[in-house]
Amino acid sequence: MKKALTLLALFLIIGIKMFGQDRITVSSKEDINELLTSKYLFPEFETSRVLLKNETIEAKMNYNALTGQMEYIDQSGKILVLKNKVQAIVLQGLFFKQSTKGYLEVIADGY
Repeated sequence: MKKALTLLALFLIIGIKMFGQDRITVSSKEDINELLTSKYLFPEFETSRVLLKNETIEAKMNYNALTGQMEYIDQSGKILVLKNKVQAIVLQGLFFKQSTKGYLEVIADGY
């Protein structure tokens, strides 16, 4: 019993360390986008293929890990959230599908 409690305590400590959240404090004068440089999956927006129902388009995209949304850069240089009904996105060789919980990376597809 003592061994089981020790193992449980060890797993709890490891879990807290692995999944704990860091706190970020931002003053009203700071730009939060500059502080959160690691919010994206890739360091830069990458040319990606977006598979819609009837067509495939290309766009400079990146995955926002904070919001769980795919973002793209429009022709004027603004960063916007992809809102179309998307069947899939190929970004840097990774395959993403839209679900009710956001975008999920498909690592295997069994038949």
